[in-house]
Amino acid sequence: MQAKKSIEAMKVLVSNFLQEDESSRLCPGKKDTVTLKKCKQQKRLLNDSLENLHKKFLHHYPQCKISYSVFCKLRPFWVLIPKARDRDTCLCITHENMALIVAALKRKGIIKENTPDEVCKALCCEGAYFREDCLIRSCNDCQ
Repeated sequence: MQAKKSIEAMKVLVSNFLQEDESSRLCPGKKDTVTLKKCKQQKRLLNDSLENLHKKFLHHYPQCKISYSVFCKLRPFWVLIPKARDRDTCLCITHENMALIVAALKRKGIIKENTPDEVCKALCCEGAYFREDCLIRSCNDCQ
């Protein structure tokens, strides 16, 4: 009984996390809906990969010990992984090019970081989450 309550609490926590604007974005169209068991919801597209969102979730909620596979299973049905046709902005192209550049630099041994997020964290001040001053290298603290 108590295990069932903890699973439900975890499901609510994961659902709320994935529905935040930082994790996913709402589709604007009137027909951008998904229906499951007569429950109609507006589509949300993930802003990042599920692996990165799982890491962010564990960082935000360190008391929650949840595996990646369970995290994926608890994703609400209306929060979708974007496909090429779903992307109506350059977000995909920009991030994919950046990810390819980071992967090439990692392969050549020039940098130690694996993802663009890790590169940004290495560039920014401790505790500052991608401040513009740090990214354009005009911050007084991290020069």
